[in-house]
Amino acid sequence: MVDIGLEIARTLCRLYPRDFDPDKMKRLLLDQPTLEAIKANKPRKEIRAAWQKDLDDFARIRARYLMY
Repeated sequence: MVDIGLEIARTLCRLYPRDFDPDKMKRLLLDQPTLEAIKANKPRKEIRAAWQKDLDDFARIRARYLMY
């Protein structure tokens, strides 16, 4: 699902730069580096890779609370 959203946002930015305002997604994304990467038309893999440290930190913290 996330990949589809990233591709739609990147495509709209690229095809309709005057009509599509990516800054309106700021409230939905809550991550300025992701918004900047979309605006810069960075590859989806690069955008997702930027999240990896936060995902790893979350998994580590979450593991302490899992019962099984």
